[in-house]
Amino acid sequence: MTESTTTTNARRKRARSDQRPPKWADELAIKYQSNIAHAFLIHGNVPDYVGGLAGQTLKNYLIESFASRDLVVCWDRASGFSLPTAPMRQRFVEIAGIPIPGGSSSASATSARGGGLASGLNRAAATTGSGDLAAILEKIRKPEDALDALSRVLHWRSPRKPGGGEADPFRVAVILDYAESVAPATEAAASEIDRTTLVTLNS
Repeated sequence: MTESTTTTNARRKRARSDQRPPKWADELAIKYQSNIAHAFLIHGNVPDYVGGLAGQTLKNYLIESFASRDLVVCWDRASGFSLPTAPMRQRFVEIAGIPIPGGSSSASATSARGGGLASGLNRAAATTGSGDLAAILEKIRKPEDALDALSRVLHWRSPRKPGGGEADPFRVAVILDYAESVAPATEAAASEIDRTTLVTLNS
């Protein structure tokens, strides 16, 4: 990375930190902090830029806004899971029990439960010689498999501290792109998978 690139990135970060959040983001923050809601549907021109900064898409804005969380998890049906940092990917895989090359303990735990997720990811792991977690996570594209992994992560709790002290809160932000492809609005009878998806999203 050149010095000019580093300087440009630093200036962008300073500009973003000095800029007030959009009005809609303030409204969502108030509702979340007041325990009015914990899930929000952002609609409209979602591929647009935020704050007038070049390259600051809505998704990037949300990822940066949640940077202090323990995990920031993004998912869509085309790209599978993505997390912004390698430590986040490693922790997500461990907590969700996703099998990785080499027969780790997380793989054994998931295989013991059986099901499509374990078998499908074991096949993916066999074709990923480098053990690249990002490549493995990108292969989880079925909604039922993705929501199963997300459910385990969202219900996970940090162990208590030595001496019986209260555990640190475990904070996770989940960004689902193209939500209409996961829980489509339809007047026809929903399929079994769609019904399961709706129940999972509401739980």
